[in-house]
Amino acid sequence: MTPRAIITLFVASVLHNAIPAVGVDLASVSSDNSEHRAITRLIYQAIRSEDLPHLDTPMPGQPCFYTRDQLEHQNAGIDITTVRNQDYEVINAGTGSMDIAITTSTAKIDNSSASWTSEGRNAIGGEVTVGYGFAGFGASATASGSHSTMNAESGGSSQQQEFREDRNFMAQCPARHICTVQTWTFLIRAHGKCPRIPLVDPVCFTERHPRTHYRLFPTLQMQGLWPGNLTLASVHGHIDEWTVLGSGYYKVFNKADGKPATKVDPFKLVKGVVLPSKDKFRVEYKVNIDCEIAYPLLQADQRPYRTQVMLQRSLDAPIRRVHQRSTRVSAEPEVKIIILNSSLPKNF
Repeated sequence: MTPRAIITLFVASVLHNAIPAVGVDLASVSSDNSEHRAITRLIYQAIRSEDLPHLDTPMPGQPCFYTRDQLEHQNAGIDITTVRNQDYEVINAGTGSMDIAITTSTAKIDNSSASWTSEGRNAIGGEVTVGYGFAGFGASATASGSHSTMNAESGGSSQQQEFREDRNFMAQCPARHICTVQTWTFLIRAHGKCPRIPLVDPVCFTERHPRTHYRLFPTLQMQGLWPGNLTLASVHGHIDEWTVLGSGYYKVFNKADGKPATKVDPFKLVKGVVLPSKDKFRVEYKVNIDCEIAYPLLQADQRPYRTQVMLQRSLDAPIRRVHQRSTRVSAEPEVKIIILNSSLPKNF
């Protein structure tokens, strides 16, 4: 993880008409803004179905084997929450625009926001090991822990992390406006059904059993599938012990005739995991549970995707208030959002 940094943002010059806007909150009126909706909509569109979240858990009494609760894309619900950190805020009560020197951007994420909830498996923060990826966002990442044999970490403390990046540009706050500079990060919540999928790490297996030689292993190497972790369904029928173990979790059928498959050949390597051919075989998993996961949207290097914006609201705009003799509420003040910079890919 990137070391924490103390975040600061300062203004090179502050005019005498610039009054710190203590207690002024524009976040509550920004969620329905068109720019904000566009950002979240594009994130929705960028989520790749094959990269939806999963939770990996060691299989009790079976070193090198683990089970994966994989969120199915067919029924997944996705919610996106914008997490706002205020970098700077000012009231420009003068009659002319005010130049603001933007020197840093502060993005914040909270490890406690990463959580997985499913039948018999609840984890928060450092206990969570999840994988996910997004089209156009580069490589997939993990919220915490490592992905080799997926031995879950435990006892991790839930702490907020701050990520500082230097900036060097000028922005303008119009006359008679409240201007707030914020850095946004994004929290993803996904929920749906999760089949429980058994896997084995073949590298771990050969290290623990150096005298065990299966003809399957050279075949995997020749096909370029080594050292991918194997779904047991992808090698069903090749190794008797593995077939017996895997059969407790799934049934596999030939698509051609619908009959149970006696032998399945490994087909392709997808993000470190070997899968059977979807065209030739159909796998039915015996355990399908309700599951929900929350995690910050991270880049491959574990730094959050971020967008720095300026929110502008006129001092002369109507303020939301409830009239004492009526339930009528005045219109929300119009807030303009200007995207200053963003690490979100431009083509996603």
